[in-house]
Amino acid sequence: MKESIKFLGEQTNQAEVRLSKAVMDLENHMNECECDDAVWYSFINTIGHHETHRFCLNCGGYVTPKEEI
Repeated sequence: MKESIKFLGEQTNQAEVRLSKAVMDLENHMNECECDDAVWYSFINTIGHHETHRFCLNCGGYVTPKEEI
């Protein structure tokens, strides 16, 4: 593996872990997002052990994918 790709992967993973912590700190992850302007991020690589891994970056609530509705 190229060192540059390895470095970018490590940096991306660390950023995703920090983002996940910031969203969880909103303490709304047990509630569904009701934002009109929801911007969500899928944390499947960080918190893949949860059934829900898409969370709104505005409120911290979970976002149900449209294909599951």
